[in-house]
Amino acid sequence: MVSQEQMTKYIATLAEEMKAETLEAGIPEAIYLKMVSNLDCKSLPELIALSDWLQEVHREDFNEILKIRKLVPAKNWMYYKLNPGFRPLREQILLAKAQKKLKQTWRNRPLFKKTGK
Repeated sequence: MVSQEQMTKYIATLAEEMKAETLEAGIPEAIYLKMVSNLDCKSLPELIALSDWLQEVHREDFNEILKIRKLVPAKNWMYYKLNPGFRPLREQILLAKAQKKLKQTWRNRPLFKKTGK
């Protein structure tokens, strides 16, 4: 069986991996941090539920964004970001849709109440 400490580390690692893309998708940092903070105060069932949800987000929405990012070199994405007036290209449109989906997933996230151990 997984310990509470192992689950907490796993959640923190998974959340950190997705942080940059999640924030770029438009999730306010305060909301993001609130979801993954105070993990030590959550019970094991709450941690498992949070882990399950984050794994689903990673598997569905986050991986979709990563696939789109791989369509063109990183320097192209930087160029698009630095030139917002640039005509939206196919990959930009796909990324915007994937980011919108990720943002919607976060807006519909389950609420994990804070409880003691």
